[in-house]
Amino acid sequence: MMGMTANTNRPHGKALPDAQVELAKKVFEQLEKKLGSQTKVADALGSNASAVLVAPRSSFRAKLREHGPNLPRLAYEFGSNQSLVALRIGETYRPVALVQPHAVVTRAAQDYLWPGDPTLRKWAHVAPGPGVKRTVVSDARRTVLLSVIDGAA
Repeated sequence: MMGMTANTNRPHGKALPDAQVELAKKVFEQLEKKLGSQTKVADALGSNASAVLVAPRSSFRAKLREHGPNLPRLAYEFGSNQSLVALRIGETYRPVALVQPHAVVTRAAQDYLWPGDPTLRKWAHVAPGPGVKRTVVSDARRTVLLSVIDGAA
């Protein structure tokens, strides 16, 4: 089964707890039976489900309190990439928009209305609107994280 032995690429031998790995394997296998291919399973799971497996809410929030929204550090802590932890910040802490060359992905723990993709793409290249912080995602080409500044949501 492709991708389910990803524990070994985590820094310094950090591994997902066995229970999480087993749960992920079972979910993956059931989806593969229904959808017929691993590619379709990966698409169905999407980044949201992957983030939940790699960075469960309670441990992610603890690391976020410890390190702040430091993308490289959080990615290191969870053996992940900065885009995944950026979206996890949106799911657990403050609204974010990840502006990538091929897509704009937004996440928010509560209702938050971002402007349309053209505005977000513009903000990714110039100073963003009021109450929004711009952070370059250093491990992904031409990717920028826009996040709502504390108190602005």
